[in-house]
Amino acid sequence: MKTNTITLGKDVTPEEAYMNGLDIPEPKDTLTTLWDSTAAFHKRFETMTGLGFLEAQHRVLFEEFAEFTYAIHSGTSAADEIADTLVVAIGLLIHSGYTLEQLQTAIRAVAAKNDAKTTETHAKDAKGKVARKTA
Repeated sequence: MKTNTITLGKDVTPEEAYMNGLDIPEPKDTLTTLWDSTAAFHKRFETMTGLGFLEAQHRVLFEEFAEFTYAIHSGTSAADEIADTLVVAIGLLIHSGYTLEQLQTAIRAVAAKNDAKTTETHAKDAKGKVARKTA
């Protein structure tokens, strides 16, 4: 039984889709997909209404991070757990009025800042954090 949903690389290749005139959605980058999914989830369940949303989501964020930490130590799927953590963090950003574009800008800024750090300007401190070298 054929469905109306097509997964490139699984059901058909992009070339097959083109040759058969199939309409396929424009692929989104992973961050946009996660942002849109998170926004739709919160809208569907009306979770961002009422008092206590921030407090509840902070608790959930710590729970998800604890699950990630457990997964790292137990050898289970840490990637799944950190993705859950990202969903909660994105929900907090959406609730606080941030946009996907603001998150993307912040990610690029952090990446550029990290890329600019060198072993001549930064070193690991006693706790293992990379920090600017002091004179």
